[in-house]
Amino acid sequence: MKSTRPSRTAEYTAFLRALADIGMTTAAGFSDPCAEKMLPLSFACLHKAARVVSKSGGKGILRYQFSPVIDLLAMRTLAIDQVVLSTLKDKNNSNIQQIVILGAGLDCRVFRLPGLSDIDVFEVDHPATQQYKREQTNELTKLSRTFKFVAVDFEKDSLEEKLLSAGFDPTRKTIWIWEGVIMYLTDAALRGTLGSIVSLSPGGSLVVAEYREPSSDKDFWQFYMNALLARCGEPQIGLRTKEVMRSELENAGFTVSSDEGMADWSIKFQGHTPSSFTKPARCIVGLVELKSILRNL
Repeated sequence: MKSTRPSRTAEYTAFLRALADIGMTTAAGFSDPCAEKMLPLSFACLHKAARVVSKSGGKGILRYQFSPVIDLLAMRTLAIDQVVLSTLKDKNNSNIQQIVILGAGLDCRVFRLPGLSDIDVFEVDHPATQQYKREQTNELTKLSRTFKFVAVDFEKDSLEEKLLSAGFDPTRKTIWIWEGVIMYLTDAALRGTLGSIVSLSPGGSLVVAEYREPSSDKDFWQFYMNALLARCGEPQIGLRTKEVMRSELENAGFTVSSDEGMADWSIKFQGHTPSSFTKPARCIVGLVELKSILRNL
């Protein structure tokens, strides 16, 4: 991404969530009324046009054009939300008081998720994306106890130093949300971030990480998305199999408690699994067993 403007993929993701919020997804229970407020002018105009077309009877046409990526975004969001909310409601995890959202982009969880009143939320992302988000969220009300932006340029800054200086407490159990990021990372960046998470987390902390597997050469949507993202300067260079992702988490000091994909989410959320995706997104949940010093994987 360019250092002077917010991430293009973050804007596109917010646009897809905004479309899902007005009924463009088959996933039951999806709602993100804040997504529309994140949109830059170009996407805001498209969203307004989509709303008009939908109300005029054209929802079916729009769903045909966008349904694979909208359903993917909606169901992966629901899947991560479900893990976070169920963990917070679990009496055995009542002492979790922090959530860190890595590569937060234009995520709206702090403004829409219930049950955050006793939680301190830290959003980590590139300074340019965060500056835009600050401007867009001025009128929104946070639902968490506290909410802090943590600007990190991963090519220059230390994640540990930035979080600690923002008031993050490494002695408190934490939920780490890592959505829509891993597929853009090299192995070194993936392992470095996992090492940082473990070094900052006591036993019992969770990482909820979304990733994508490599797909076949016949996967049209994957080919299209890779070409589009590469043109935006954000190519997906980090597609990994579930076996590789499990190994990476276990080597870093996690135990894997679940690893689900679109087929599982379609059952949970009554959504449609796009046939055009041969290897859609998956969500892996890891539990930190103990303080690990395996930093040089």
